[in-house]
Amino acid sequence: VLKTSFLIPSRLIKQLITIFLSQCAIEDPLFAPKSKMNRRAYDFLHGHEFGAFINACPRHDLPCESISSLRWSLNLLELKRLTSASLCNEIWQDQAQDIPLIILCDRLFASLGGVGAQLRPLLDPDVRGRLNILFLPDRAGGLVFDIEIVKLLTMLGHRVILALKSGFYFDTASVWDLGRDPILSEIFKGSYLVDKKSISKKDLLKIVNTHSFVTIGDGTRERLNLYRTSLTFARAWKECDLVIAKGERNHRRLFLNSHQFTRDILFFYRAEDRVEVIV
Repeated sequence: VLKTSFLIPSRLIKQLITIFLSQCAIEDPLFAPKSKMNRRAYDFLHGHEFGAFINACPRHDLPCESISSLRWSLNLLELKRLTSASLCNEIWQDQAQDIPLIILCDRLFASLGGVGAQLRPLLDPDVRGRLNILFLPDRAGGLVFDIEIVKLLTMLGHRVILALKSGFYFDTASVWDLGRDPILSEIFKGSYLVDKKSISKKDLLKIVNTHSFVTIGDGTRERLNLYRTSLTFARAWKECDLVIAKGERNHRRLFLNSHQFTRDILFFYRAEDRVEVIV
């Protein structure tokens, strides 16, 4: 259905999925492929090649106006490298590659050369202060690197709420997967899981102020639909200072429309052999 040229509304797709899941005993038909994608990404993340890539010393011409600006430049460099890896789908896709994966990551990293001027007013704690950030990930596999991005943001002093799907939606990770996939169980150890679909503003702020990394479900089993999200997600959106939306699907839903949002939204997604970053 998804590969045909017909445009099928996501609500109809959700109903078809519901019918299918209600007639079979399998809760998640794509759990095994998603688990394999996460495993491949996790192994690459902890491999020697990626360790050399993420820890490589910067250029000698790295600007240094002050210690704080140099610190931000180093954090930005690591953020750009993690972002390029999180969009390098070849890492977790089960297919042969003519070009080494680390070279592909480096090419994507090179396309991020001029984003520092966009990101500093949004993410530099010395400029913007401590932020509440709502992070919207995309697919399995890349989620492993998204968690590394979240860790970097929390290291900068920000507080991050990461929203997963509340049920099965193809190759997208859901809150169900946290207890079944050993890789996700491992990388989400430092996160506080809010499993309630409805939570008060007071309770949410108390949790966010206590835990710098919080995971919630968005209340849906479809592409991002702000009319159908849970009250917990709506509270998180309202209380955040910045939304980071990853992937072309989130970009299409939040950016390619006429709605004017009251929150800053940072998009990053892959367009062929480059990374697009839009604020």
